[in-house]
Amino acid sequence: MNIHVSKLLLKMEQELQKAKTMSDEKGIRERISIIYSLCEVILGEKTEQVIQHSQPLKDFNQIELQKMMGSKTVSRVQEEDGNGDSIFDF
Repeated sequence: MNIHVSKLLLKMEQELQKAKTMSDEKGIRERISIIYSLCEVILGEKTEQVIQHSQPLKDFNQIELQKMMGSKTVSRVQEEDGNGDSIFDF
């Protein structure tokens, strides 16, 4: 859904006018919260546009991934009275 920024700004102005006419703090905070949410919508759309225009991520080959992730080989100690891979082996 693509909402034009001018519509969001108009809604923010309307909410600001309502906040200016209110006398109770709770009502003012609610209006400011609405304005804040509208700002996040505008900034979120801009961020998504920037992300879409950025360069694609580099594909890593298998060797680079192994270097970054480390090896997955784990040596296990075998004991006569142990229960295998149980975390309760002492």
